[in-house]
Amino acid sequence: MLDAVLRTLTMLLAADDASKARFKALVGYDTLLHAILNLQPHPSRATLHRILDLMVEGDFEEGQAGGGGDRGDGGDGGGDDGGDEHGTHTIRNEHMVGVFFSALRAAEPELQVLYNTAAWGLLGGLARRTGWTAAMT
Repeated sequence: MLDAVLRTLTMLLAADDASKARFKALVGYDTLLHAILNLQPHPSRATLHRILDLMVEGDFEEGQAGGGGDRGDGGDGGGDDGGDEHGTHTIRNEHMVGVFFSALRAAEPELQVLYNTAAWGLLGGLARRTGWTAAMT
């Protein structure tokens, strides 16, 4: 059931700023996080992947953001890939970043390692696209 809800949210919120604003106002991303953790106190690989799908507003492919392997849930990988012209992903729903990292903290350690790598790939792509550099420190 959780998988279906997250897939539906991805379709409803993708590329629609008005829908994201309504979702944030009426339901809230914190409520979404609490619902996820109530259903899965230790989010599965498939659930973390669906959260990343929401973040990129499409099908997240781990190899395109520094992760490895496939999602392991039997998904067909079809549809929008949430990527840019270089085959890497773009964070399109910034509200999901906090949801992702909070869910990741509750996941098993091996999933934390795997998905930290994927997240750093996404954040690195964001830094390249926005011109942010480590020299700013």
